[in-house]
Amino acid sequence: MTNYNFSVQRGDTAEVVQFRFLVNGVPLNLTGASVLCQFRKTVNAVPALALTQLAGITINAPTDGQLRINSQIFSIPTGAYLYDIEITLADTSVKTYVGGTLNVLETISRAS
Repeated sequence: MTNYNFSVQRGDTAEVVQFRFLVNGVPLNLTGASVLCQFRKTVNAVPALALTQLAGITINAPTDGQLRINSQIFSIPTGAYLYDIEITLADTSVKTYVGGTLNVLETISRAS
């Protein structure tokens, strides 16, 4: 599994995070796939945020192995969250190719 860490400011609109999955140098075909991404404080904690291809994730180029976490506001409490992206392929095999840490940082500037 590839480790990818990123940070967002709590309450800000986070930019798109793009992923391209290659298996032995060949794009993974995501046609008909379902995707689940959960953010948790610890491995066994209740998810603070869950994203799917129906809510927060777009498979934008399925035959080229590309998906993205859409631009969105992360309003979960500040701190470090573990995550991974679990893909269930059309043949029902389940693969987890990427995971890491999301750091949600507190915004310093606030409207009065």
